[in-house]
Amino acid sequence: DPAVDPILETTLWRTELRLAGMTEIPQAGIRVETRILEGPLSGPEVENPPVQNPMVCFFDFDRLSFPLEVRNRRVGDRFCPSGMGGKHQKLKQFMIDRKIPRHQRDPIPVLASPGGILWLIGWRVDERFQVSKSTRKVLEVRIMFNPLK
Repeated sequence: DPAVDPILETTLWRTELRLAGMTEIPQAGIRVETRILEGPLSGPEVENPPVQNPMVCFFDFDRLSFPLEVRNRRVGDRFCPSGMGGKHQKLKQFMIDRKIPRHQRDPIPVLASPGGILWLIGWRVDERFQVSKSTRKVLEVRIMFNPLK
């Protein structure tokens, strides 16, 4: 029996990501492609978040802890949204501040690691894991929507 969060009243799920490969996430209706790029990299190809596509993100590989997983949110989830000067914020409050309707919050997946949430997918990355001038190795994460079967 899958675990159910008693507060959010949703079934908890998680899927570990294949590094340098493709991972199907049926619970979120997405596929996640990861690539490892050798740096140093800079400029628009690793801009966070990419201006042209909110479904592609780049992370400083050496700042990450593994395994990485895509999962639904949990009560008390926190991250340091980029652009907030290193301040932590609960995912719930982040979503409320962005006026995301309650019924649309649970389906939004997160990319997480043992070190914390890296990305509220499609919305905001955690600035602690962003690419910087000192980055030598980059993890590219690309989200693709699965067509309805």
